Amino acid sequence: MKSSRVASFLQIRPGEGRLVALLAALFACLQMGQGIGANAADALFFLRFGVEHLPFMFLLLGGSNFVVSLAYAAGLSRFDRGRFWTLLLPGLALVLLAERIAMGSDWPALYPILWITVNVFSLILGTLVWNVAGDVCDTRQSKRLFSLFASAGILGGVMGNLITGPLAKAIGTENLLVLYTALLIAGLAVMFQIVRRVLRPATQRSSRASFLADLRSGLDFVRGSRLMQLIAVSSVFFSILFFSIAFPFNKLVSATYPNEADIAGFLGLFSGVTTAATFVVSLFVANRLYTRLGVVNVVLILVAVYLGGFVVWALNFSLATASAVRFAQLVVLGGVTSTAFNALFNVVPSDRRAPVLAFNSGVPSQLGVVLSGVLLILGERVLTTAQIFIMGMAVAVACAIVVWHMRRGYSAALIAALRAWFLDVFTATPQGFQNLREDAQARRIALSGLTHPKVGVRRISAEILGKLGLREAMGPLVGALSDDDSEVRHAALHAIAQLGAREAAAAVAARLTDPHPSVRADAIDVLSALEPGFASRLIGAADDPDANVRARVAVALHRSGSTERGRAIIAGLLASTDPDERVAGLDACAEVGLEDMGSRLVASLDDRSARVRVAAVKALGASGARDALAALLPALDDPDERVRQSAADALQSLPDALGPLLHVLRTGPERAQDSALRALSGHSETARGPLLDWAGAQIPRAFELRQWAAMLARTDAADAPRALVFLRRLLSQGEWRAERRILRALAIVGTPEAIDLIARGLRSEGRETRAQALEALDTLGDKRIVRALLPLLEESPAGAPGTDARSVLNRLSEHSDPWLRGLAVHAIGELLWRDLQRLTARARDDAEPIVREAAAAWAGVDRMGGVMADTLRTLGFMDRILFLRQVPIFSELAPEDLQRIAQVAIERVYSDREYLCRDGELGDEMFVVVEGRASVTKASQTGARIIRTVQAGEHIGELAALRKQPRSADVVADGGDVRALVIGGDALKSILRDRPEVALAMLATLAERLSTSG
Repeated sequence: MKSSRVASFLQIRPGEGRLVALLAALFACLQMGQGIGANAADALFFLRFGVEHLPFMFLLLGGSNFVVSLAYAAGLSRFDRGRFWTLLLPGLALVLLAERIAMGSDWPALYPILWITVNVFSLILGTLVWNVAGDVCDTRQSKRLFSLFASAGILGGVMGNLITGPLAKAIGTENLLVLYTALLIAGLAVMFQIVRRVLRPATQRSSRASFLADLRSGLDFVRGSRLMQLIAVSSVFFSILFFSIAFPFNKLVSATYPNEADIAGFLGLFSGVTTAATFVVSLFVANRLYTRLGVVNVVLILVAVYLGGFVVWALNFSLATASAVRFAQLVVLGGVTSTAFNALFNVVPSDRRAPVLAFNSGVPSQLGVVLSGVLLILGERVLTTAQIFIMGMAVAVACAIVVWHMRRGYSAALIAALRAWFLDVFTATPQGFQNLREDAQARRIALSGLTHPKVGVRRISAEILGKLGLREAMGPLVGALSDDDSEVRHAALHAIAQLGAREAAAAVAARLTDPHPSVRADAIDVLSALEPGFASRLIGAADDPDANVRARVAVALHRSGSTERGRAIIAGLLASTDPDERVAGLDACAEVGLEDMGSRLVASLDDRSARVRVAAVKALGASGARDALAALLPALDDPDERVRQSAADALQSLPDALGPLLHVLRTGPERAQDSALRALSGHSETARGPLLDWAGAQIPRAFELRQWAAMLARTDAADAPRALVFLRRLLSQGEWRAERRILRALAIVGTPEAIDLIARGLRSEGRETRAQALEALDTLGDKRIVRALLPLLEESPAGAPGTDARSVLNRLSEHSDPWLRGLAVHAIGELLWRDLQRLTARARDDAEPIVREAAAAWAGVDRMGGVMADTLRTLGFMDRILFLRQVPIFSELAPEDLQRIAQVAIERVYSDREYLCRDGELGDEMFVVVEGRASVTKASQTGARIIRTVQAGEHIGELAALRKQPRSADVVADGGDVRALVIGGDALKSILRDRPEVALAMLATLAERLSTSG
């Protein structure tokens, strides 16, 4: 229990314990070694070679780090990463050991080499540990766990720094390198376990690219990312600032202490105190800063420390102020900023992350090291101490400006990373055809395509010529108006309209008598655009047999000033008994905006046809009628989704809709709330406050749904009643719908495109994609709402302790939602029936007669409370719904949709060997087998051949029903009676038309049949 509280405090989620332990051990071992090695190298260099040479060493260090980092990046991308890292550590240990042995030669140049080596190792090991952490953690884990890893490293540094002084006096400063070597070997042992146990397999693939391609991979990504460019520039500034603080501090320390053991002791004590403070900040402060400020804003804290430090030094530069500024720099850098800075790289795809991180460490960072050396050398010779500090202030201000711009770059990078996971073929920015206008060959191909023998080529050629706007195409397009194919004539008419060619009006008018009604309707629209005064030509078309043509005539007449004639045609269409004619009339109303027809439009909102209701909503929204708002609000809860969406779109532009829409959002049913949110996107400026308040109130409801689903999940899945399984699914879906509505509210008041991508990412099964989505939401969303929402999106569901499924069902049996209520009651009945069956079975064998008699009283009662019949029992209505939900093609439908299918389905029972349908008969029904088994057979010369067997939950006959064509095989009950739900062809077409998910599932089923039969 105590360990779980510690894990919760440290934000370690279930299943992450091993990962955290191994990474923490790796950080601790390597950074303990770095601390000991750096103190030893500094002490030996300062007193055996001279601290005054440090600026020149910075130049050498920058060049060395540059070469080593590029080599590291190339090796990392070219070889298996796990093997590369496990070979690198013993290699570094051997180099250190060799340098310690070489110290016996008393060669003065060895000390600058040692100093360069230890600092290069610090860069390599720092890059290595963050590479490993980035490979095993996603974006959200990095934000939670990186500070823990950093804290472990800092704790290792504390231990290493505190023992540096005593060990230097006990075993000699040179022998500290041997201890550094031993810690590298310990890190190697931990690395073996990481590679075996937690490193993701995808990160261990080797690259076959060339060496130069490996070196360029990090650069190419940085060049293509605004955020990475800003990070690279800031890395230059941070390197300059780091060494601009480090050099004066080290110079002052060297001047204060006379021998290397004292220097090593002071540096060890100072580093120990510093790293102890850094550990506390990293463990207890960093995560809270990341949550409250965001990772980019945390980086600004370090810039402020640098700026403040140079101001302090400009006023008073002493060992006390130098130590204080250096202390603040190292604590903020190690405890807060370095972790945040490394977390920024998690927006880079995982397969590119290590090369990019290595490139940044090796190129811009080392450029900053070199520049710091140059500036310090020039400053020592040209500038006064105060002027050097003023120069540092200027660099800090420039760095602050770059980091400030990184805030927007980080948001854009998160969205770009999220978008990269999704392929949107038709939503990309259109390129258009204008780049082909100057291409003579493209123009010739498009023109010649109008005479191509294939219809598709002729049609697309006409479309392209219209988009290109080529006047020389007018003659061929007029010729295409006489093409044999109506689609080509249709495309040619639209192209002529795009060209605005009034000289083609006569040829277009000839199409008013075209045999195809859609071409006649197009001709009216094109003539209306080319020749506004053409109304006299439409006398004959006003009596056209096609409703759409008459509707186009009405619109054209209205626009040309003949409003009464146009109104009369529209009124006739609206009064028709044919839904197609009513839709045509309503579409015409929507175009011309007939305000005085408002009452007819309102009446059409109650039409039985969903298509008519959609058209009525659009027309009412365009009419400007006074009662439009009151009439459109109920349509937000229409049974048909298309009507709801159209009503929402219409309400977006109504000025007085805000208050009523917010009322629907607060009090309406779920689907009305969804529609209201869509409508409120047109009122984003005035709806911000109420929308955020409403979104905040939805979060506890979503938590409650999740908790209920988690508690119901404790029931044995293999033995759970169907109603309980369905109920659990509805609760989970209800939770997601609540989350989606909250995200929609955030999109309305924020960045719609970004939130839409985030919502898609949250539904992804990929851990990395979901993590990117969560981080983007955390960065872009309203902070108050997002802080409450993130635990719901991130944490695993858990039910209240001590609560069983039955108590949840009892609570749900009183829920306001009728489906939750009904399913809960049904599930309770199932569980009670099972209890009764179990009790009576046990009681029948009881030794006491009274107990056996009690059991006998229930022996003939079925689970519905009636006497068991000998015949097959008819499915109850709820049983039908529960059964349909288990049929794969219907499994994703809402309960209301299943209810409608259950209402139109007819239950039939077929006795053994009875035919469900016969080969050759006209098919107009689909069969869904409820109980029993049916065989699909085909007659042949050798007898009937069984093609396949249809079991309970499978369907058959859908193709013949859809096409109204003869059946292609016999379907016969095989091995006993068969109960089936029969769905007529018209009902099936309606389901497929209105619910695309059913059509997709049916296609998958048909594809599986074809694959297994072939």
